[in-house]
Amino acid sequence: MLIPVDRSTLVSLIKTCHAAYGLGDKPALGLAPAKVKTSDCSGFVRWTLWKITHGKFKLKALGSVLQRAEIQAAGFERCKYTDCQKLDSILRVFYLPPEPGGYGHTGLCINGYTVECYGGHGVGRRIWNTPVLLNNAVYCYVLTGELP
Repeated sequence: MLIPVDRSTLVSLIKTCHAAYGLGDKPALGLAPAKVKTSDCSGFVRWTLWKITHGKFKLKALGSVLQRAEIQAAGFERCKYTDCQKLDSILRVFYLPPEPGGYGHTGLCINGYTVECYGGHGVGRRIWNTPVLLNNAVYCYVLTGELP
């Protein structure tokens, strides 16, 4: 399964959404980027996917563990996290399993960089091989074909 996304909307979101990280915060899907003040990782992924598909793809699950199960059940192709280093303009989603007694993490990756909302930073990008991601991202799925 692949979803059609609007790359220009993704680029715009990266430039205009400056939400701070807030554990458990889930932005309403209809909010404009400038109106999203806080989000957690799964809320940001859910909101971003809804925005870049113009409302055609909506994850029902709110937490990263349940989102991963939903993505897998929907039939998205699983790949290795190291595929995130490829400069192929394919959008992928990755998941880190929960730490004992803690929380998991999720984000998007395209062309060697993440698009995510993470603790201590908020919405941002980092290189795919940031050690915490490289060493812990167990699940990764292909969401799109090559984007123009």
